[in-house]
Amino acid sequence: MGLSSSAVSNPCVILDMTMPRMNGAEASTQIALSYPHLPVIIMSGYSELVAAEGFGRGQVAAFIQKPYELKVLRATLQRVLEQQG
Repeated sequence: MGLSSSAVSNPCVILDMTMPRMNGAEASTQIALSYPHLPVIIMSGYSELVAAEGFGRGQVAAFIQKPYELKVLRATLQRVLEQQG
């Protein structure tokens, strides 16, 4: 997948649903296999219900609807990182 070992030191991953080589659901699955405790935040222009269809239960820590404001991103990151402890 190309996820470097530096990902272990990152507090979370933010993915878009639509990416060039691998969609967000595929990337999230690969991340969960290699780094099961790394929270994943998904962003999409699709609704949360539509976006969630491709994900397994518990794979996504949060969802951000695009377009979004910086304060929404900031609040989401804060909530996810606080849940991590």
